[in-house]
Amino acid sequence: MEYKKKPEICKICNEPAIGFYFGVFTCGGCKSFFGRTLYNRAYIPECRNGGNCKINKENRTSCKSCRLQKCQAVGMNKRASRFGRPPHCTSFKKLYNIDQQKRQRDKNTTQR
Repeated sequence: MEYKKKPEICKICNEPAIGFYFGVFTCGGCKSFFGRTLYNRAYIPECRNGGNCKINKENRTSCKSCRLQKCQAVGMNKRASRFGRPPHCTSFKKLYNIDQQKRQRDKNTTQR
């Protein structure tokens, strides 16, 4: 009999998880939401439903407050993030700037 490992489920919205992020198995959407909230200090409006929204695939984007609350309740936290790893947009900008500087140096060298 062959043993098949059951796929991990996102602890926030119950979608299939893509990996272990911020200390919890999450889907891509919930991982990104939590990361944006941490790195951009995104404004999260108060829940209009008294903090009682059910977070799942169908409505996970309807209440940011309850989604963030559930992220924290299941154990997602900044300390479980990979230390030293900047957000993708930051590393892309750095790589782009390095590439531009290199091109400028190469251009200046060939003009001599």
